[in-house]
Amino acid sequence: MNSTAQLSPSQASTSVTTILSSTTLTSYSTYSVGVTQSTSTASNSVYNGNIPLMGWGEAGCLSAGFPFNANPGDQLTVNFNSNIPIDFYLMSAGQFQRVPPATSLCVLGFIPVIPSQVSASYRTSYSLTWSPTLPGQYYIVLMNLQPATASVFLSASVTSVQATQVVVNATTTTTMTSVYSQVSSMLVAAANTTTTSQAMSAGLSTQTIQWIAVVVVLAAIGVIFALSRKRSVKAG
Repeated sequence: MNSTAQLSPSQASTSVTTILSSTTLTSYSTYSVGVTQSTSTASNSVYNGNIPLMGWGEAGCLSAGFPFNANPGDQLTVNFNSNIPIDFYLMSAGQFQRVPPATSLCVLGFIPVIPSQVSASYRTSYSLTWSPTLPGQYYIVLMNLQPATASVFLSASVTSVQATQVVVNATTTTTMTSVYSQVSSMLVAAANTTTTSQAMSAGLSTQTIQWIAVVVVLAAIGVIFALSRKRSVKAG
């Protein structure tokens, strides 16, 4: 007996596997798109209140200096009111150091030319807005050359203006994505088995079998005939 295995195309299938992988790369870049400027102000009081200013002939006719610091762009605002006329001086630090002592000015009556940045004489009220050209320390000085005591109200302040530059930046984002694809396939087949059986005779051909059959039939006829004759003899 022989057997043969065959593949049937109708029973074959393909298995497909897809593998996807991706890689994302993100980059950032910053660049300047412009400059903006912002300003802020701060006010610092130099003095705000009443000042009793003695008359000429007394040491108190010259006030103490009221100091403040200022830079170019800053603004000094001064206002005063007095019941009698007085003199006003705005001095740098160097000029203030050259002012004679109050005793010399008020008691001895020595009245030199007083150096100043700004001066105003014989005023009962005065207003000033001023900005320095150089940074430094400055002084406000009041002087009473009248025989009576002056009652003065002084208000002075410095407003500082600060400018700030702000760089405006912009950021760009770049995203790159790469995709990798891998496809694999597999052929899957079912096997059909066809079995072919071949019977083999015991070495006898068809013709030989036929002769054997004829001989058997003739032998049977001969036996039947012999038995018939034997019965006939007994009967006779």
